[in-house]
Amino acid sequence: MKCFMTTACPSLLLIAALTSACADPVAPPIPTGSCLSFAPCGGDPAGQWTVFDVCYDVDDFLAATEAAIPNPECAGWLLDTEISVGGSLTFADNTLESQLVLNQRLETQWTLACLNAITSEDAVLDQDTCDAVGDAIAMDSGVGAICEIAGDVCLCRAEVTSRLPSSAGYTLEGGQVVTSKGRSEYCVGGEDLLFRGKAGPNTPELVMLLRRD
Repeated sequence: MKCFMTTACPSLLLIAALTSACADPVAPPIPTGSCLSFAPCGGDPAGQWTVFDVCYDVDDFLAATEAAIPNPECAGWLLDTEISVGGSLTFADNTLESQLVLNQRLETQWTLACLNAITSEDAVLDQDTCDAVGDAIAMDSGVGAICEIAGDVCLCRAEVTSRLPSSAGYTLEGGQVVTSKGRSEYCVGGEDLLFRGKAGPNTPELVMLLRRD
């Protein structure tokens, strides 16, 4: 399993920090070597928590993102992507309010065969076509994309910021937060909260480390 941390510090330092954050007897440490593994110890999550860090399986994330365009002519369209997550979770009055912000960087490539397959048109691979691809990405995501010809593909780079507010009633069952959307494992240790879940649709499972406000 490969894990990507959104902070600049090396992964082992982050795992050590998470382990230290969970030194409270109530909160078990995260095993070295797997940033996604922790025992859901439960605890009282009441209050507001701000995202401090996050980790996720890079391979799962790449696969989930690439699956958004299943056309076989477009296989390999996703060259690279990574995410960071900010915002907060608030547990109050039996309601879980999420104010998460998902930032995603994308590097994609579009062959002529792929563009013809998804547009059902006979395109010509030139800079005008690349500009049109960038406009389409901007229309879909609300941000601009830089696209240019690179050999026999149109190469695009974009950064997308998505605000993902949600609110739902919740109950606690052992080490799980249960809402109408499903179950999420969690563990409170002092002023820290480990929470396993998804930031939004088409995102992989991730573990967030949050600090109490």
